[in-house]
Amino acid sequence: MKRIILSVLASLMLIVLSSCETHIGDNVIKTPWWVVLVILGVYLVLHITVKAILMSKKYFVCKDGSHRFKPKWYSCLLGQFLFETIDDKTYYTLKCPECGKRVQAYKDENQEN
Repeated sequence: MKRIILSVLASLMLIVLSSCETHIGDNVIKTPWWVVLVILGVYLVLHITVKAILMSKKYFVCKDGSHRFKPKWYSCLLGQFLFETIDDKTYYTLKCPECGKRVQAYKDENQEN
């Protein structure tokens, strides 16, 4: 629920800024288009990086079940977009530290060490 609220607030902020004209009381503030583009770019970079860091804190298991690992955060940057769902499990394409190659892995429900 918190994720939905934050997404809605961020979207509203970007919609307000994208109008390039903000009304605060009787004041009208004109915003250049490139300011909106910079704010959107910074937001996207921060969002993707934070999501990758949070994803790297979880354990993943290779599709064949041979390795259990925590991926590096920079491996999750691209891996969060490369996924597919099979039999109600989401498989992410991540670099396995044991194999040294990109494999399909799913989140481990047993998060204990």
